[in-house]
Amino acid sequence: MKRLHLFELHDFNWLPSIWRECLTDFLSFYSYHVNPYKPAIKRLCIAMKQSNTRQIVDLCSGKGLYMLKLIKCMTDMNCKLDKIILTDKYPCPKTFESLKTRSNGHIQYIRDSVDAINVQSNLKGFRTFFSSFHHFSPDNAQKIINDAVKAKQGIAIFEYSSRNPIIAFNAALFGPILLLILTPFIRPFTYRRLLWTYLLPIVPVIFCWDGLVSHLRTYTVKELKSFAFETGSNNYKWEINKIRLYFGFCHITYLIGYPLTILDNK
Repeated sequence: MKRLHLFELHDFNWLPSIWRECLTDFLSFYSYHVNPYKPAIKRLCIAMKQSNTRQIVDLCSGKGLYMLKLIKCMTDMNCKLDKIILTDKYPCPKTFESLKTRSNGHIQYIRDSVDAINVQSNLKGFRTFFSSFHHFSPDNAQKIINDAVKAKQGIAIFEYSSRNPIIAFNAALFGPILLLILTPFIRPFTYRRLLWTYLLPIVPVIFCWDGLVSHLRTYTVKELKSFAFETGSNNYKWEINKIRLYFGFCHITYLIGYPLTILDNK
């Protein structure tokens, strides 16, 4: 189906921060415990090894909890990783600091807002997007990939959403139910989360809409290949494909690109 670049409510500045936090808390909790990206992490490890990169700059990190799972997966795969730097348009310094402690310093973070379209030149490392690239319009998506190529940095984009109408509407229907079931297990526990999830169920409504829209504006393999082609770079290796998840009927759609020349991003 045709891509629909509709809006997601938690993208807006006017959305109360507590609603955004409740939503990102759930998304982080789900990603950490379900680990949907596990089948694709091996591809990232191979790319980092071949590009001699041992540092990740994670863009649009949200709460960043999944990075703890990523570190474990990469360690289990004997992938050398020195550091992950968390960044976001709406950074969570308190949460990021906690992750830094829990990771024994392997996780660092940028306290200020970081624009994924124009990353600071001093941020060196493999740029990763987990469940966030669909937020960008085609023009901005192209700019993001162009900027990575211009900076001669690797880039990896992973999405487990899919532009399939059946999957999209099932996500809109069952996603809020899953949120209602799992919310009591999210830590740290807060009464405000219970308030906006159960007594005044604003968060499930936001999640229903945003979940549907996430699927409807996810890029296909063909579109990602077009972005890579438009960079005009002949010295980049691109891998763009789909991997079936180990549960359900969904796929991970991914783009991985890195310079053919050996880089030193230690």
